[in-house]
Amino acid sequence: MQLTHPFGGRRPRLTFRRTAIAIAAVTMVAAGLTQVAWATAAYPPFYKSGTNGFAAPSKGASLLIDEGDGGQGALLTSVSGAANQAGFGRVGVHFSGTFSQLTDVETQFNVIQGTCVGGSPRWQIDLQDPANANNTQFLWVYFDTQHEPYGGCNAGTQQEANIIGTTSPAANGWFVGYANAPSNYDVVNTQYGSWTVSDVQVIVDGGWAQSAQINPNIQQVLLHNMKIYTKTYFPLPQ
Repeated sequence: MQLTHPFGGRRPRLTFRRTAIAIAAVTMVAAGLTQVAWATAAYPPFYKSGTNGFAAPSKGASLLIDEGDGGQGALLTSVSGAANQAGFGRVGVHFSGTFSQLTDVETQFNVIQGTCVGGSPRWQIDLQDPANANNTQFLWVYFDTQHEPYGGCNAGTQQEANIIGTTSPAANGWFVGYANAPSNYDVVNTQYGSWTVSDVQVIVDGGWAQSAQINPNIQQVLLHNMKIYTKTYFPLPQ
Protein backbone atom coordinates (compact mmCIF):
# COMPACT_ATOMS: atom_id res chain seq x y z
CA MET A 1 0.00 0.00 0.00
CA GLN A 2 1.26 3.44 -0.86
CA LEU A 3 0.07 6.73 0.48
CA THR A 4 -1.29 9.20 -2.04
CA HIS A 5 -0.97 12.77 -0.83
CA PRO A 6 -3.01 15.53 -2.49
CA PHE A 7 -0.15 17.97 -2.90
CA GLY A 8 1.63 16.24 -5.79
CA GLY A 9 4.80 15.01 -4.12
CA ARG A 10 5.83 18.40 -2.80
CA ARG A 11 5.66 19.77 0.68
CA PRO A 12 2.43 21.79 1.05
CA ARG A 13 2.95 25.53 0.77
CA LEU A 14 2.09 26.72 4.23
CA THR A 15 0.74 30.23 3.95
CA PHE A 16 -0.35 31.01 7.45
CA ARG A 17 -3.27 33.15 8.53
CA ARG A 18 -3.83 33.86 12.16
CA THR A 19 -7.30 32.99 13.31
CA ALA A 20 -9.37 34.07 16.29
CA ILE A 21 -12.69 32.91 17.70
CA ALA A 22 -14.70 34.75 20.31
CA ILE A 23 -15.43 31.70 22.44
CA ALA A 24 -11.89 30.32 22.46
CA ALA A 25 -8.63 31.56 23.88
CA VAL A 26 -6.24 31.55 20.95
CA THR A 27 -2.51 31.82 21.46
CA MET A 28 -0.22 32.65 18.54
CA VAL A 29 3.55 32.34 18.95
CA ALA A 30 5.91 34.00 16.49
CA ALA A 31 8.53 31.80 14.85
CA GLY A 32 11.71 33.62 15.85
CA LEU A 33 11.92 32.64 19.51
CA THR A 34 15.22 32.92 21.34
CA GLN A 35 16.86 29.52 21.58
CA VAL A 36 17.30 28.12 25.10
CA ALA A 37 18.76 24.85 26.33
CA TRP A 38 16.25 22.01 25.92
CA ALA A 39 17.27 20.56 29.29
CA THR A 40 16.31 23.65 31.28
CA ALA A 41 13.29 25.18 29.55
CA ALA A 42 10.33 24.26 27.34
CA TYR A 43 8.88 26.24 24.49
CA PRO A 44 5.20 27.21 24.45
CA PRO A 45 3.16 25.73 21.60
CA PHE A 46 2.59 27.61 18.35
CA TYR A 47 -0.58 27.54 16.24
CA LYS A 48 -0.69 27.87 12.47
CA SER A 49 -3.37 27.49 9.81
CA GLY A 50 -3.93 28.30 6.17
CA THR A 51 -5.47 27.43 2.82
CA ASN A 52 -2.46 25.73 1.18
CA GLY A 53 -3.06 28.21 -1.64
CA PHE A 54 -6.50 26.82 -2.51
CA ALA A 55 -9.63 28.91 -3.07
CA ALA A 56 -12.53 29.15 -0.62
CA PRO A 57 -14.21 27.33 0.93
CA SER A 58 -10.96 25.39 1.50
CA LYS A 59 -9.43 26.67 4.73
CA GLY A 60 -7.96 25.59 8.04
CA ALA A 61 -7.90 26.57 11.70
CA SER A 62 -5.73 25.94 14.75
CA LEU A 63 -7.19 27.06 18.06
CA LEU A 64 -6.33 26.85 21.73
CA ILE A 65 -9.60 26.02 23.49
CA ASP A 66 -10.27 26.96 27.10
CA GLU A 67 -12.41 24.10 28.43
CA GLY A 68 -12.74 25.43 31.98
CA ASP A 69 -11.63 23.84 35.26
CA GLY A 70 -8.01 24.09 34.16
CA GLY A 71 -8.63 22.20 30.93
CA GLN A 72 -7.29 23.12 27.51
CA GLY A 73 -7.41 21.56 24.08
CA ALA A 74 -5.86 22.18 20.68
CA LEU A 75 -8.55 22.08 17.98
CA LEU A 76 -7.19 21.53 14.45
CA THR A 77 -9.45 21.80 11.40
CA SER A 78 -9.08 21.10 7.68
CA VAL A 79 -11.87 22.17 5.32
CA SER A 80 -12.01 21.06 1.68
CA GLY A 81 -14.12 22.73 -0.99
CA ALA A 82 -12.99 20.69 -4.00
CA ALA A 83 -11.32 17.40 -4.90
CA ASN A 84 -7.71 17.15 -3.67
CA GLN A 85 -7.90 20.59 -2.09
CA ALA A 86 -7.89 21.38 1.62
CA GLY A 87 -6.65 23.83 4.17
CA PHE A 88 -4.65 22.86 7.24
CA GLY A 89 -4.37 23.43 10.94
CA ARG A 90 -1.29 22.56 12.95
CA VAL A 91 0.14 22.95 16.43
CA GLY A 92 3.74 22.48 17.39
CA VAL A 93 6.50 23.01 19.91
CA HIS A 94 10.03 24.26 19.18
CA PHE A 95 12.84 22.05 20.46
CA SER A 96 16.57 22.66 20.47
CA GLY A 97 17.97 19.22 21.22
CA THR A 98 18.98 16.52 18.77
CA PHE A 99 16.69 13.85 17.38
CA SER A 100 18.32 11.17 19.55
CA GLN A 101 17.59 13.30 22.63
CA LEU A 102 13.88 13.45 21.81
CA THR A 103 12.56 10.66 24.01
CA ASP A 104 8.79 11.17 24.20
CA VAL A 105 6.25 12.27 21.55
CA GLU A 106 2.64 11.29 22.25
CA THR A 107 -0.86 12.69 22.62
CA GLN A 108 -4.49 11.93 23.34
CA PHE A 109 -6.80 12.80 20.45
CA ASN A 110 -10.38 12.65 19.24
CA VAL A 111 -11.41 12.99 15.58
CA ILE A 112 -14.64 14.86 16.20
CA GLN A 113 -15.45 15.44 12.51
CA GLY A 114 -14.42 13.10 9.71
CA THR A 115 -12.01 10.19 10.04
CA CYS A 116 -8.27 9.48 10.09
CA VAL A 117 -7.52 9.30 6.38
CA GLY A 118 -5.40 10.92 3.69
CA GLY A 119 -2.26 10.88 5.82
CA SER A 120 -3.89 13.03 8.50
CA PRO A 121 -3.58 13.60 11.38
CA ARG A 122 0.19 13.06 11.55
CA TRP A 123 3.30 14.06 13.42
CA GLN A 124 5.92 16.14 11.66
CA ILE A 125 9.42 16.49 13.08
CA ASP A 126 11.55 19.15 11.38
CA LEU A 127 15.32 18.59 11.39
CA GLN A 128 18.39 20.66 10.59
CA ASP A 129 21.88 19.38 9.82
CA PRO A 130 24.23 20.84 12.49
CA ALA A 131 27.03 20.94 9.90
CA ASN A 132 24.98 22.84 7.31
CA ALA A 133 22.05 25.01 8.32
CA ASN A 134 20.72 24.93 4.75
CA ASN A 135 20.40 21.16 4.85
CA THR A 136 17.03 20.25 6.34
CA GLN A 137 14.71 17.27 6.42
CA PHE A 138 11.33 16.39 7.86
CA LEU A 139 9.88 13.15 9.23
CA TRP A 140 6.25 12.04 9.20
CA VAL A 141 4.51 9.53 11.45
CA TYR A 142 0.79 9.02 10.87
CA PHE A 143 -1.59 8.78 13.79
CA ASP A 144 -2.27 5.12 14.14
CA THR A 145 -4.23 3.41 16.89
CA GLN A 146 -4.47 0.37 14.60
CA HIS A 147 -0.68 0.02 14.36
CA GLU A 148 -0.43 0.28 10.60
CA PRO A 149 2.36 2.39 9.05
CA TYR A 150 -0.07 4.29 6.82
CA GLY A 151 -2.33 5.47 9.61
CA GLY A 152 -5.87 4.80 10.74
CA CYS A 153 -7.75 5.24 13.98
CA ASN A 154 -10.84 4.22 15.84
CA ALA A 155 -13.76 6.45 16.78
CA GLY A 156 -13.83 8.39 20.04
CA THR A 157 -11.02 9.46 22.33
CA GLN A 158 -7.78 7.63 21.50
CA GLN A 159 -4.22 7.56 22.78
CA GLU A 160 -1.45 8.02 20.21
CA ALA A 161 1.31 6.15 22.03
CA ASN A 162 4.87 7.43 22.22
CA ILE A 163 6.26 7.17 18.68
CA ILE A 164 9.90 7.27 19.78
CA GLY A 165 11.96 4.09 20.11
CA THR A 166 12.37 0.64 18.63
CA THR A 167 9.60 -0.85 20.80
CA SER A 168 7.02 1.81 19.90
CA PRO A 169 3.91 0.74 17.95
CA ALA A 170 5.11 3.31 15.39
CA ALA A 171 8.65 1.90 15.17
CA ASN A 172 8.14 0.78 11.55
CA GLY A 173 6.08 3.77 10.45
CA TRP A 174 8.64 6.56 9.93
CA PHE A 175 8.47 8.38 6.59
CA VAL A 176 11.50 10.46 5.60
CA GLY A 177 10.36 13.46 3.56
CA TYR A 178 7.92 12.42 0.83
CA ALA A 179 8.96 8.77 0.72
CA ASN A 180 6.04 6.50 -0.17
CA ALA A 181 7.46 3.58 1.79
CA PRO A 182 8.12 3.77 5.54
CA SER A 183 11.45 3.35 7.26
CA ASN A 184 11.91 2.34 10.89
CA TYR A 185 12.97 4.28 13.95
CA ASP A 186 16.35 2.59 14.26
CA VAL A 187 17.34 3.48 10.69
CA VAL A 188 16.07 7.06 11.07
CA ASN A 189 17.88 7.53 14.38
CA THR A 190 21.12 6.21 12.92
CA GLN A 191 20.92 8.67 10.03
CA TYR A 192 19.49 11.71 11.80
CA GLY A 193 20.19 11.17 15.50
CA SER A 194 22.76 14.00 15.62
CA TRP A 195 20.56 16.43 13.68
CA THR A 196 18.88 19.30 15.54
CA VAL A 197 15.12 19.12 16.02
CA SER A 198 13.64 22.48 15.06
CA ASP A 199 10.11 21.59 16.12
CA VAL A 200 7.59 18.80 16.63
CA GLN A 201 4.11 19.33 15.18
CA VAL A 202 0.71 17.73 14.73
CA ILE A 203 -0.77 18.48 11.31
CA VAL A 204 -4.38 18.09 10.18
CA ASP A 205 -4.97 18.55 6.44
CA GLY A 206 -7.18 15.60 5.45
CA GLY A 207 -10.40 17.44 4.68
CA TRP A 208 -9.95 16.48 1.02
CA ALA A 209 -10.17 12.75 1.81
CA GLN A 210 -13.45 12.68 3.77
CA SER A 211 -15.75 10.53 1.63
CA ALA A 212 -18.79 10.37 3.88
CA GLN A 213 -19.56 14.09 4.01
CA ILE A 214 -21.05 16.67 1.70
CA ASN A 215 -19.21 19.67 0.30
CA PRO A 216 -17.37 21.21 2.06
CA ASN A 217 -15.73 18.21 3.69
CA ILE A 218 -14.26 18.67 7.16
CA GLN A 219 -11.66 16.88 9.24
CA GLN A 220 -11.39 18.16 12.81
CA VAL A 221 -9.20 16.79 15.60
CA LEU A 222 -9.07 17.73 19.28
CA LEU A 223 -5.80 17.13 21.15
CA HIS A 224 -5.25 16.69 24.89
CA ASN A 225 -2.19 15.76 26.97
CA MET A 226 0.25 16.26 24.11
CA LYS A 227 3.66 15.34 25.51
CA ILE A 228 6.86 16.54 23.83
CA TYR A 229 10.00 15.41 25.64
CA THR A 230 9.26 16.15 29.33
CA LYS A 231 6.46 18.71 29.02
CA THR A 232 2.75 18.00 28.63
CA TYR A 233 0.40 20.47 26.92
CA PHE A 234 -3.41 20.78 26.84
CA PRO A 235 -4.45 19.17 30.14
CA LEU A 236 -7.91 17.71 30.64
CA PRO A 237 -10.30 19.62 32.92
CA GLN A 238 -9.89 18.80 36.60
